Amino acid sequence: MNPQSSGPVAEWFPSSVTYNELGPYDAEVLGHRRDGMVLPRFTAQVMRQIADEGRTVTPDTPRIRLADGIAEILDRGRPPRVVERCSPDAAGRFALGHGTLPWHEYTSVDTAAFTHALDDARAAGYPPAALDTWTIAFVDHGHRMALLAVYRSPDENAAAYDALYNALYAGGLSSYETTQSRADAAELAARRHFSRERAHVTPGTVVWPTVAPATRITAGPC
Repeated sequence: MNPQSSGPVAEWFPSSVTYNELGPYDAEVLGHRRDGMVLPRFTAQVMRQIADEGRTVTPDTPRIRLADGIAEILDRGRPPRVVERCSPDAAGRFALGHGTLPWHEYTSVDTAAFTHALDDARAAGYPPAALDTWTIAFVDHGHRMALLAVYRSPDENAAAYDALYNALYAGGLSSYETTQSRADAAELAARRHFSRERAHVTPGTVVWPTVAPATRITAGPC
């Protein structure tokens, strides 16, 4: 059975996720990722939708089913083997596929130019502004953010700073800059800040202006 989170209280934020050709699905995601993988949870209604649509996916895609209030991930063996079982948490939501399924936060915005610029910057190497200064790049969808990447902020005199800023700006993308000891703490700080700023925004509401690239946010405890 998939254990629910222990230790620090889990913080969940509104999102929308996909898995291979499935989705998007309304979800909540934890304020940090695991090895770059999004960690979502779903209502029972959305869990049933995922299970129903999963019956039609390609043979290589693990199947998800919901039976007797328990969500299961099955492999494609004959007979299929259960690789994960997940019961609902105290809120009645299913935190399924954490570390097992490659969930991604959904956006319809073209982010290829920014991704290419970030790959180039990382491959070339660049001097960071400081080892504890991070940039959190994302798509601003009004009531939710679709996170793209967390990386050390380049020094403002480095070519990578202008290249990444320009790619974000040209693509209509957003980013926060903050000071934290770790990347996952920076991501959590960004999600907390965005959630506070947009707590009044309902899904589907168009927000303008969107968060500008390189918006500085105050470092808080994580």
